[in-house]
Amino acid sequence: MPRIPGCPSVSDAPPSVRARHRPVRLITSLAAAALLAHTAAGRADTLRIGVLDPAPGQGSTQQIAASLERAAPASRIEHFDLPALERAVARRELDFVVTNSGQYIELEHRYGVRRIASLRRATGAPGQAIGSAIVVRGDRHDLRELADLRNQRLLAAAPDAFGGWRTAWRELEAAGVPPDELQSLTFTGFPLGNIVHAVAQGRTDAGVIPVCLIERMERDGSVASGALRVLAPRRDKGMPCGHSTRLYPDWPLAALRDTPEEAARRLAVAVLTAAPDSGIGWTIPEDYGSVRELMRELRVGPYAHLAPPGLAELIRRYWYALAAVATLLAALAWHSRRIDTVVRLRTAELREALAARDLAQAEARRRQDELDHAARLGILGELSTTLAHELAQPLTSITNYANGLMRNLGRAPQDTGRLAEAGRAIRAQAERAEHILRHVRQLARKAPPERRRVELAELISPVCEWFLQLHPGIAPGFTLSLDANLQGRHLLADPLQIEQVLLNLLQNAADAMAGQPASDRRLAVDARLDNGQAFVTVCDSGPGLPPELAERLFEPFFTTRPQGLGLGLSICRSIVERHGGHLQRADTPPESGMTMAFTLPLEPTSRPGIH
Repeated sequence: MPRIPGCPSVSDAPPSVRARHRPVRLITSLAAAALLAHTAAGRADTLRIGVLDPAPGQGSTQQIAASLERAAPASRIEHFDLPALERAVARRELDFVVTNSGQYIELEHRYGVRRIASLRRATGAPGQAIGSAIVVRGDRHDLRELADLRNQRLLAAAPDAFGGWRTAWRELEAAGVPPDELQSLTFTGFPLGNIVHAVAQGRTDAGVIPVCLIERMERDGSVASGALRVLAPRRDKGMPCGHSTRLYPDWPLAALRDTPEEAARRLAVAVLTAAPDSGIGWTIPEDYGSVRELMRELRVGPYAHLAPPGLAELIRRYWYALAAVATLLAALAWHSRRIDTVVRLRTAELREALAARDLAQAEARRRQDELDHAARLGILGELSTTLAHELAQPLTSITNYANGLMRNLGRAPQDTGRLAEAGRAIRAQAERAEHILRHVRQLARKAPPERRRVELAELISPVCEWFLQLHPGIAPGFTLSLDANLQGRHLLADPLQIEQVLLNLLQNAADAMAGQPASDRRLAVDARLDNGQAFVTVCDSGPGLPPELAERLFEPFFTTRPQGLGLGLSICRSIVERHGGHLQRADTPPESGMTMAFTLPLEPTSRPGIH
């Protein structure tokens, strides 16, 4: 039978291989003939083969790739790490894969790959070639058994590394040392030589490495011979390397689900009939049941569903239910919070309403008491205030004129003209006092006021004269300014009440300046026409009032004088307002005294040109 180019014949294989392959000799001969015919016709397809290469440059992986290239020269071989190899299989970018036993089981379960051959190395039988060695320093006499690793530091390659962790994990569980009872478990990745050096340097207590790695590193001088030893070594026939775990089948060569059966047969024949080189060869597929058993015990890979699900897995499985529950709880919490907020707001509003009601009732009672008190003292207040402010001037004038008259009577010769003038003045002041008393009686009887047409200038000038007679010390600083436009303008008013208002304002100004030197006393009365009204101001140079006291100036019974009743300005305001005007405190700086102002409506002029 002609030989396939690049592929040794079965007769070149060792006797043990020939013996195992006798049942399939006819099949392989026919496949070789078909492959020869296919190649001779120039129709050989390129086979895409992915090889697991967790640590680029590692000798055994390169030897596997070289073996495949010799057996199938027309193939294209690519190297991947574990995640990348699975992605390539999922995307159907390959025809065949060569990977470790653990990943093969997972790819078989997820993507339906099927093994067509198993790797055969010079060390160990194909069915017992993969395992782990847990190495410790040679001088660690406290570490003899796997159980001694409890509360120790352990390094491994990766969580999904078969020979670099999972085979050792199974033995640790069997020895009663689960990973959570280690002091620490750290995955360092590749290259695996880093784990060996870390153990040798004492940076960790133990490390998990694939079987035969420590022997290769001792041969090439990477680590001193005897510096490390295998913990709890096992003895298995045909395995010359120290190992701490059970041994499992070697790496398989597997075809993807969509790979044509003819291509799978051709590659199987090519690798099975190729002569081993550098200790690397291929044999018929091994039974990977022991690998499945390991995964079932560890509950990983296809059996991960057997493990009690963690929080992340529970969230992944039941995220929709958890999301619904979380939404419901959030809605309930929001509703409860909203109800609490509404209840608090309504309760606060009710309390505020009750407090406002109580406050309003208390304020109403207080104001009613004040009104009752004001009603009882109103007439008496007006009577006493009127008598105090109005009778004082005529009586004082009568007294002054009488004293002058008596002095003149004691002189010789007597000035009859001055005596007559004094008598007329006494009569005028007596008539004024009589008028005041009549007005007070009218107030007591609550008779309507007697209003008549008067000129404002005719009221202001006499009042100012009377006032200066009572307060001669103010005369040097007193000024009176009457707007010429007020001449001939009348208002309908009770003259006595308007005089009362003006005298009250002048008396308040005099009282405010009582504590000042005579030279500092300034009092100005100004009357002018403003928008058809008479605008009268009384301005003094007293100390003024603070803003907080000025706001209470017109409150009944509020006074800044020890002997005051607090009714003067209140009565004045009521008089001005009954005449249709307004009394207020003008805005002035606190240090410039006080200015009081009131307005009175004037009768409209009936002649053009009169303002």
